Amino acid sequence: MIFIQTALFCEAKPFIEQLSLKKNTRIHEFPVYENPDISLIISGAGKIKAAIATVFLLKNRSNKGDFFINIGMCGTFAKDIKTGAIIYLSKIIDLDTERTYFPEMLWKHHFIEGTLATSSKVITKMPEDVLWDFVDMEASGVYEATSFFLPLSSIIFLKVVSDNLTDPNHDKITEEFIKDLIQKKSGLIMDFIKKIQESNQIKDNHDILSEEELSLLNTISERLRLTTTMTIEIKKYALYFKRNNGSLTDALSPFLEKSVKSKYEAKKEYNLLKNVLSQ
Repeated sequence: MIFIQTALFCEAKPFIEQLSLKKNTRIHEFPVYENPDISLIISGAGKIKAAIATVFLLKNRSNKGDFFINIGMCGTFAKDIKTGAIIYLSKIIDLDTERTYFPEMLWKHHFIEGTLATSSKVITKMPEDVLWDFVDMEASGVYEATSFFLPLSSIIFLKVVSDNLTDPNHDKITEEFIKDLIQKKSGLIMDFIKKIQESNQIKDNHDILSEEELSLLNTISERLRLTTTMTIEIKKYALYFKRNNGSLTDALSPFLEKSVKSKYEAKKEYNLLKNVLSQ
């Protein structure tokens, strides 16, 4: 599973649309949008809200092999960095606590690597002796929270530069501007996410689904005459169902009694099984 956190809905919307994420209506504390592979939470602005939302998302749901990606906007004082640049964070400094964090960077990429400062207050003037190029209000809180649940190699921070803080008009940025900016850069971020998905897919199945459950799924696949592609998709939905419900047996049992005689019947049962597992 890949978990994604954004502070604002306008930052999340392009990914909700492109990944076909659906709102989880059983969750009311935070907006959460999901598909069988990805769960995205919108925390609200600020590192405290971001940390709380992160714990809420990962507690009792994260497993070995999962990844967490913080995606959001950042400002910069660096005049040579253009609006829309994607920053892969290699260092995070909390300006309130003066603590420093070092995300591990194990993935090949074509982004800019950089150091970011997280502040609980909006920064309008460049401090003296600054040791960072970028600034936001969430990253250090997200780092603290995720590190309780996942190894550092599974925590990724991607920021899109929204404004240069030396520009006197930098505070006039709108939500529509942010959404459009993220939309333009979402393709590059989506490619990055896809690489993580592909490398983690096989391990994810065996870490979460028991041998008995995998055997049950294979038996159902044979009885319903599912294609290889259909079988892979059903296992993804099974992962999603187990994360949200804890047990697969009751949901799958009715399908053990079924058999099909045609491709039409196979397709019909496949769609029915997907609907059951998407609950």
